[in-house]
Amino acid sequence: MTASALAGLSRQRADYARGWSATSSFFAAEGHYAWMAEQLAGSRRVLEIGCGVGFSSAALCAAGHELVALDENPACVRATCARLREAGVPARPLLRGRPVAGRDGRYAIRYLPMPADAPPAGLVVEGDAMNDGTLLAWLVNGPCFDGMACWLVGTHHARGQNLCLEGLGITSAAGLRLALHRQVYALAGRVLRPGGRLSIIDRMQKPATAALEAEIAASHARLAHGTGMRPQAPAYRCYREPETGTRMTATGGFDSTRLALVSVTSLKD
Repeated sequence: MTASALAGLSRQRADYARGWSATSSFFAAEGHYAWMAEQLAGSRRVLEIGCGVGFSSAALCAAGHELVALDENPACVRATCARLREAGVPARPLLRGRPVAGRDGRYAIRYLPMPADAPPAGLVVEGDAMNDGTLLAWLVNGPCFDGMACWLVGTHHARGQNLCLEGLGITSAAGLRLALHRQVYALAGRVLRPGGRLSIIDRMQKPATAALEAEIAASHARLAHGTGMRPQAPAYRCYREPETGTRMTATGGFDSTRLALVSVTSLKD
């Protein structure tokens, strides 16, 4: 990856943040993020994996949670901090990533260490849950969290050129989502207090049969196996696609009247 290609990575990240802003603004207006925050009721200190442009983070803070939010995209970190500050929530950004050129037009991100004075809440951190050992060690060795959120996973087009994903055998957006959810379950098992809650919310067509609904529950049980997390039965909330911005799912072949946010909450043993 050349210097111009690294500049292209920056543009892709910024483009994603702009497109997602329109979509997530629509979702906030529809009340979806407030509903998502309800899934973590009773959790004081929350870790958010993938903060987007801050509408989800703002909903968590509005519900009274103390927040540490992570995102691989520095444009999203900046946008989230700006949105939280507009809402009157103090937020400290930690921009730690240094892109470096790799082979075959790919790239890697080298992350700076977490600062020794990093507070246990009020942080929005540039970091990669898939490949950021320093950050993961900071999370594991710090105070336990009461809740974790991983909602509506998405990413910029250049993400697939990250060498760490190649090393993990991830070749598609669907593969990245599955791998991230698996990593989130594993991390939750290490950073949540006993009885803590993990909320994973995705979007799809609401299952038309009990058998299909059971398969969603079974897929989460497989991802959670061996982590100490116990997925509960899925919950659903219907949604509609926005007219502008980044559409949340490819609706070709879908019944648009059955689109749903699918929420799976897990409890830590």
